[in-house]
Amino acid sequence: LDFGGIAAIVEVGDNILADVNRCGSVQKESLTVLQFTVLALWLMSYTEGNISNARATLESSSETAIHYLVNILRFPQTEELSSLHDMNVKCLWSFCMDSLNCRVAVECGAVDALRHVQVEKMVAASGLIQVLLRDPEAFESVTQKAGENILEDMMLFMVSSKIAELESYGSLSCARTAMKERGRRFIYESNGVELLLELLRTTTHTKTQVHAGQALLNLSLSDFVQEKLGRIGLYTLIEVSWSPTCEEVKQIVSGIMHNI
Repeated sequence: LDFGGIAAIVEVGDNILADVNRCGSVQKESLTVLQFTVLALWLMSYTEGNISNARATLESSSETAIHYLVNILRFPQTEELSSLHDMNVKCLWSFCMDSLNCRVAVECGAVDALRHVQVEKMVAASGLIQVLLRDPEAFESVTQKAGENILEDMMLFMVSSKIAELESYGSLSCARTAMKERGRRFIYESNGVELLLELLRTTTHTKTQVHAGQALLNLSLSDFVQEKLGRIGLYTLIEVSWSPTCEEVKQIVSGIMHNI
């Protein structure tokens, strides 16, 4: 399908959205149609020509397919709409692999909408935000409004979320961030060392403990973190080394102790 197909799908979806906004609720039939439109756009996003079509404006309004998808992001994060939101994020993710689409999505308010998703959907939301921030212009626009550390703030929130999947993903993100000096400084100044130590000590999930340990290992490359770990984390590290969830954690803790 060419732009005419995308325009037709978005027009149908926009009419449903207008009805939903008037009624204040989503009927089952309307939800089915919305799911169909998002799924159709998602499938079309894999055709190269449709990447640019997604940001072309409709004749009847200034709306684009990207606008439409961002408008759905703003829908209430309810269980009833969960599958719609899942498909919508994946669809936007696919279209926004293109830099120009990233800019349109950011201008439409995609990042602000993603910051208010349900806690359980933060992994997908943070992944899409990372895609959006790959474009320099989109990155500058976002950081002017939300600050340079938007992803890092989400990352530390996930570490302290008490939800296993988020704790694991957040600590893995910390490990990646801590590979650079700037990242280590941010985590240190944001009480991330304390959060990771607590997670390392309390989690019963092997993957999460491995990721928390890897984050602390990378952090321990810096002198200022070594000092803090030696001051507040030595007992935790020794305790975990006695009863780790797996052998890999024991080796990681040994590496941290060596750096200290």
